[in-house]
Amino acid sequence: MKARAVAREAAAAAGGAGLGVRETAAALESFAGLLAVHPDLAEVLGHPALKSADLRALALEALPGLGELGLACVEGLAVSRGLKHLARVAEELTALADAREGVVHARVASARGLTAGESQDLGSGLALALGRKVRMTMTVRPALLGGVRVEAAGKVFEGSMKGQLEAIRKELRAA
Repeated sequence: MKARAVAREAAAAAGGAGLGVRETAAALESFAGLLAVHPDLAEVLGHPALKSADLRALALEALPGLGELGLACVEGLAVSRGLKHLARVAEELTALADAREGVVHARVASARGLTAGESQDLGSGLALALGRKVRMTMTVRPALLGGVRVEAAGKVFEGSMKGQLEAIRKELRAA
């Protein structure tokens, strides 16, 4: 995928230049949001007649904190008509930064939205269970009926009512 390749090149360049991959990811995410709100800017930046220096000047004017690495990503994607991948590049850079820092991603599904305290407790418990820092992505899935289901580090922690009922059904069928 184009986004993954661009992100890996950017991360390699960031590491070699001593630049912050996470900071660049955040700047690119902001820039992607800006382009989503102003599609005319994306069209101008992706125009084949736009010179590199002008593209960089426009990008910096739109988002002054973009930085050299962020500019290089925007420029590379603009030239290849791939600015639509900018948010994905930011996600990939964040994932690469997390991998470098030993952070594991956890996908948490709950039957209802969790309070800030519940989320914090769950995050702390997962970090303790996995022995690593955890970044959680939360979704609400009412079909779970209650509780949570967590996928992290290749493991599934099933704590939903639906999952527990499914386990009971399997046991009863096996008996």
